[in-house]
Amino acid sequence: SHYSTAEARGFLAMALAADGQLEAASQEFATAIPVLLQRRPRDSGVGVSAVARAQRLATIIEAYVRLLFDLRESKAGAAGESFRLADVVRGQSWQSAVAAVATRAAVGDLALAELVRREQDLRNYAGALQQALLRMLSAPPEQQLPKVISEMRERIAGATKERRSLFAALEKRFPAYVNLISPRPATLEQARGALREGEALLSVLVTEE
Repeated sequence: SHYSTAEARGFLAMALAADGQLEAASQEFATAIPVLLQRRPRDSGVGVSAVARAQRLATIIEAYVRLLFDLRESKAGAAGESFRLADVVRGQSWQSAVAAVATRAAVGDLALAELVRREQDLRNYAGALQQALLRMLSAPPEQQLPKVISEMRERIAGATKERRSLFAALEKRFPAYVNLISPRPATLEQARGALREGEALLSVLVTEE
């Protein structure tokens, strides 16, 4: 159930699909995708890492959408799942901008603004520690400081735990805010429910292929 494990399974699924093992690939994707899409705090305090993770997620999802197209005649619900996942990929590019707007909107509510500020401070703090830890770990073994490295790992774990607790409080007290900065992908049924009689929705996902 760990994110990195699910990400690795997503790449395994891509390899199986490329090898023509479509059913095995479908099973791996079906196991990995739900874990990758779980709502969680924005884990990385390092901008480059966050962008790289989003790009890897988009790569995995796009491969699954291609597989769902290939299996559309035999796999029930392939169209609906493709619709939902395409919404995730499209959202990767603009969610950070929406989050920034949402953060500014939080200023009007003092309790919300305080939680948001604390979460952001912890994210920046953990990100700075992660960068410092990476520099230490990349140094020659004789120059590394095991005690300092251990202490930094403990601090990162503590900050991560506190951030998750704050995010849980945000979800409970301000669900509308959390849904704005971390929206769940819409289902085909939800989209149909939002349409009026005579209306149609055209969903387009543009990928490298």
